[in-house]
Amino acid sequence: MTEGDEALRIAREILDGMGVGQEWRLSVEGSVREPLDEDEEPALITTIVLRPSRGHHGRTESSGGGRGYATLINADSPDDSNLLTFVENIHDHLLEEYRGRPVPECPGHPHPQAAAVVDGVVVWGCPRTANREN
Repeated sequence: MTEGDEALRIAREILDGMGVGQEWRLSVEGSVREPLDEDEEPALITTIVLRPSRGHHGRTESSGGGRGYATLINADSPDDSNLLTFVENIHDHLLEEYRGRPVPECPGHPHPQAAAVVDGVVVWGCPRTANREN
C-alpha cells in the first residue's frame, strides 16, 4: 500500500457518494511529507488527479480537458476541516465540468447538495437547510 492509496480510497468514496464514481478515473499526482508550520511534525500532503472515464458524455469540454486536482492533508487521519476542503475541491471541479447539472442532485430543488463533514464522515444535504443528511 502506498501513501496515496488512502487519499484515492477517500476520493473514490466521495465520487461514489455523489453518484458519479463510474464517470471518473483517479490517480495520485504526488505525495510529500512536509511541515505545515515550523512547530509541527511533517504532514502527509497528497494530490490526486480526476480524469473523465472513457465514454463519459455528461460534461462539456473545459480548458482543462476535464482534468481536476484535489489535495488532502494527512489522508490516514484527516481532521474534519481538511477532509471538507478535499471534498469541496472535488465538488467544485465536478460542478464546473457538469455545467447546468446539479451533482449530487438535491431532491426537489434545482441546486446541488452541499457537503459537510461530521465526525470524519462526509454527509450531503440541501444547502438551504440546517439538516445535512441524505
